[in-house]
Amino acid sequence: MGRNVPKTARTTPAGSLVIPRPTPAKATLKDDTDRQDVTVTTPTTDNVGQLERTNRRSKLSTAVSDAARSVYGKQGVAAEILRKDEGNFARDLRAGRVTLAQLESLGDGFLAEFGKGLVEQYGPLLTPKDRMLRYIDEVERVLAELKSLIHERVA
Repeated sequence: MGRNVPKTARTTPAGSLVIPRPTPAKATLKDDTDRQDVTVTTPTTDNVGQLERTNRRSKLSTAVSDAARSVYGKQGVAAEILRKDEGNFARDLRAGRVTLAQLESLGDGFLAEFGKGLVEQYGPLLTPKDRMLRYIDEVERVLAELKSLIHERVA
């Protein structure tokens, strides 16, 4: 049996091939009367706070991060418990994609610390005087803890 080779097969020499070349796009101005105008606001005294809030982390993500640091020493340990990469956990936290189930899986100690953070952030609105007295109590507690650590190390 022989091979069937079509007799109409032709080859094209490489020099005769047409190579497409990129051409620059032409920009034309069109009259877009249907297009809606976009308004751009510049920061004023009214919306500066709003701009700052969009660039910062939310109070909830800050409370989660602070609780993770105080319970586990660093945020990466909480990410390991959730079987996530530390960077992905931080991104999820900033984006607000951390679920309640994930927070519950971090344990009771974390939840207690997270609750304290929520009370500090959203708790009863205190007068400036009450807030300063609370800070003084916190500083005194920390000083007492430092004194006890010093006495333990010296003794």
